Amino acid sequence: MRALANGLGRPVRRAGPAGVADVVRRVGGLQAQTWPAAALAVRARSTATTWADVDTARLVDRTVVRGWFQRGTLHLVATEDAGWLLRALGPVTEDRTARRYAELGLSETVRRDAATVIEAETAGRGPLTRAEIGEALVAKGLLPEPTGQAVYALIRYAGLHGLLCYGPDRGSKETWVATRDWLGEPLDLSGNRAVALAELCGRYLAAYGPATPADLAIWAGLPARDAKAAFGARSDLVEVDLAGQRAAVLRGRRTTGAPAPLRLLGEFDTYLLGHHGLWPVHDERFRRRIHPGGGVLRPVVVADGIVVGGWRFDLRRGVAGVDPFEPDLVGTAELDAEVADIARFTGLGA
Repeated sequence: MRALANGLGRPVRRAGPAGVADVVRRVGGLQAQTWPAAALAVRARSTATTWADVDTARLVDRTVVRGWFQRGTLHLVATEDAGWLLRALGPVTEDRTARRYAELGLSETVRRDAATVIEAETAGRGPLTRAEIGEALVAKGLLPEPTGQAVYALIRYAGLHGLLCYGPDRGSKETWVATRDWLGEPLDLSGNRAVALAELCGRYLAAYGPATPADLAIWAGLPARDAKAAFGARSDLVEVDLAGQRAAVLRGRRTTGAPAPLRLLGEFDTYLLGHHGLWPVHDERFRRRIHPGGGVLRPVVVADGIVVGGWRFDLRRGVAGVDPFEPDLVGTAELDAEVADIARFTGLGA
């Protein structure tokens, strides 16, 4: 059920950037800590998109935007969802970052002034690199030097307040742009946060149900009280038994499902980040092979919703090897089809 709800049956048939936006909208956002992670997550949930379509959706159509959302980490979200997502999640991330701001000597006044400067500079001068933003902050007397972690902290602060998002890379360097310039209007973070949390709960259950408030808290990076309140604000939830635990699905959603097909999921795939614990690993002996620690979450082979192996992706070759935990858990025909589709999607190794 969870695998199919999360789109691993590849329900999106649309080609082009529209198909990319459809995938991102359906799952409430995709982890985009690395760009291959976001691109491969789109492929695993659609049949006709390409890597170039993912770039076009973000950089040309701008129907998706890359910024800091769930758990305060980089995500690719639908542009129309960005404002209310920040309304729901931004305050929590800000609270959790307070200690780090203090360690870096970034007072609330400095943060606010820096956000104003960053927005003005990026809107007036186009996409700017981290170094260029740092230089602008030094010129305004807000930082003593244009390098160091304080620069990124202030860039992220502006992003959490809806003023900034990622722009096009300049060679190997990332750039940022003012959202009001890049998207044609500023993000709207106004409105009732409780309403935004209830909407977040509905989007979450549509793509990850059956689930519990604890699962929502993990996926979104919310305090337990907020997750429970979000569940409580919904009138369309149906309680189900999940291996002896009370969980919920949206009314009208199927409570049984056909087996989910085999899929090759990229690093940091959102399917593995949507619930409390790394639950899809079918055997604890193999957990460290995909989640060795240090924030690393490697590419995985998933069959019927369960992790049955790992694989390697190379930006020059595409699929660079598959490592099933147990050989008989991976069907050759399905695996060959996935490898071929990644070659189609990326244009690598075809």
